[in-house]
Amino acid sequence: LVIATHPHADHIGGMADVINGIPVDKFVMSFMPEDETPTSATYLSMLEALDEHNVPVEEAKPGTVYPLGTAQLTVLAPLSDSDEANNISVVTRLAFGKRSFLFMGDAETEVDDELLASGRTLAADVIKVGHHGSATSSRKNFLAAVSPSYALITCDGTEEAGAPHEKVVRYLEEYSIPFLRTDENGVISVWTDGTDIALDTERETVIR
Repeated sequence: LVIATHPHADHIGGMADVINGIPVDKFVMSFMPEDETPTSATYLSMLEALDEHNVPVEEAKPGTVYPLGTAQLTVLAPLSDSDEANNISVVTRLAFGKRSFLFMGDAETEVDDELLASGRTLAADVIKVGHHGSATSSRKNFLAAVSPSYALITCDGTEEAGAPHEKVVRYLEEYSIPFLRTDENGVISVWTDGTDIALDTERETVIR
C-alpha cells in the first residue's frame, strides 16, 4: 500500500521511483477539483509510472480501513473538496495493539477543525505534525484532542519547509509534548510492539 498525501512536489517528488522500483499492490491518493488538476512534471511522471505498472489507484475516502497484518490504517481525511492542495491531504491514523499514530500530511487548520467536528477518534501516541509545523496548522485545541506522547516535525530549514513556527512550538511546550525535528535529528524512526514505543534518529537524539 502506497499513499500520496497530496500533489505537492515535496510529498510526491520520489514517487515515480518508488513505483518503478517496488511492487505496489494498491495506491491511494486524493484528487484536486477537475479544473485544478496538477500538470507538473512530478505529478505526471507519477501517473505515468502508475499506468505503466498497472497499479490500482483508489481515491482516499474517510472511514476506509486498510488492514496491515494486525495493524489497521484508517483514512480520516479529506472530508471535503478544496482547491487548496494542502487541504486535500490524506490524513490517516494507524492503530497497532495499544498504540496509535496520526499522520497529518500538510493539512491546515481548516482540516483540523473538520476533524474535530467529525467525531472521529484523533487521540494518538505519536503525531506527524501537519504542514511541517507551520503557523497554518496544529491549533492548540487540535493538539489537545490528539494529546500525543511525541510529536514529529518534518522540516529542512528552507523557506518552503523551514523550522516549525514559534506558535506551534509554544503549544507543544505548553502541553509538555516532546518533539523531534528532521532538520535537527535527520531520519526519525519510531518502533512499537503494540505496547512500548522506541524512537531512533539518524543524528544524536534531541528531544525538546
